[in-house]
Amino acid sequence: FFSSFNSMQHELQNALAIKLDERLRQFTEENRAVNDVRMDLQRQLQIGAKHISEVHAKLLRYKAELLESGPELDCCILQVDEVLKIADRDKAFTCDNILVPMDILSQQLLEVEAEDRALEDLMYSLHDALRNKTIELQPFLRAIADAAHKQFKCRALASKICKTMQQQPQPGLHRPQAVRLSPERAMWDTTPPSSLAHRPAANTGFSMYPDL
Repeated sequence: FFSSFNSMQHELQNALAIKLDERLRQFTEENRAVNDVRMDLQRQLQIGAKHISEVHAKLLRYKAELLESGPELDCCILQVDEVLKIADRDKAFTCDNILVPMDILSQQLLEVEAEDRALEDLMYSLHDALRNKTIELQPFLRAIADAAHKQFKCRALASKICKTMQQQPQPGLHRPQAVRLSPERAMWDTTPPSSLAHRPAANTGFSMYPDL
């Protein structure tokens, strides 16, 4: 009897030890998974906090730049208002008088861009004509192919001009002290505030202050 009891007790102890080992292993795996999730969340929180800090710093810089450029923007708004008033009075005044290229490359880029937009309008008109059945399919395909070929050449040339302009060192452009509206008109003073009088304008290749 005692021998049988000891054998049963030993078997129960072994079975209990196996179950305890299995539960301990399961608990360890679950705990490891929870720790992995917690560490991943911690890393994401750190990345998010760093991103928020960087965005906050950028916003502060943008705010400072906006506050600094406020007087210059006010000056530009006044100039635009004056141009609009002149356009209302003078019917011969067009938008072509406002923006003029400042060098040969800018002139070429402006002409190429104008041709590209014209070809875009042409292809739109051709599609509209085909939809309205005012043009046959074969002439439409030939015209579209010709326009697309010309547009490809225009855009390739525009890309080449832009690369050339970027490679050429160009000095900063300074605002003139006045803009001539026409030979018979008086000079229109556009002098910016003293704090901005010597600040170089953006080097875009075009001037907002030509002789009109």
